[in-house]
Amino acid sequence: MLAKKDAEKEGAFEPVFYNIDGNITECAIRNIFFIKGNRLLTPSTDLGVLPGVMRGIILSIANELKLSIKETNIPFESIDDMDESFISSTGIGLLPCVWDRWQSDFTITSKLKKILTRIIDREETK
Repeated sequence: MLAKKDAEKEGAFEPVFYNIDGNITECAIRNIFFIKGNRLLTPSTDLGVLPGVMRGIILSIANELKLSIKETNIPFESIDDMDESFISSTGIGLLPCVWDRWQSDFTITSKLKKILTRIIDREETK
């Protein structure tokens, strides 16, 4: 939570953590995902990432959309090469990410979010 507070002081919504090898692990209280081409990339649970309910739902939706899913090591220095990025948790659902010197049209992220919103709305009406 200290890292989140520090990030907010700097104008960021959420910090991104990486390990000693420079591989992204997760955010302070959320999972992180990247899109490169037609591939959904997310840090592997082997890195200590919590598997979480929302993470599982997003992986299922990505599978439905026929995205290639890879739980892998994602070097921090590779983030500027990604096409899209988003974070997720049960509290926020899915939120697109932006950072300095990078932009995206969030085409696939928007599709994922639309399906996720329908699932959440359906659950809330039960």
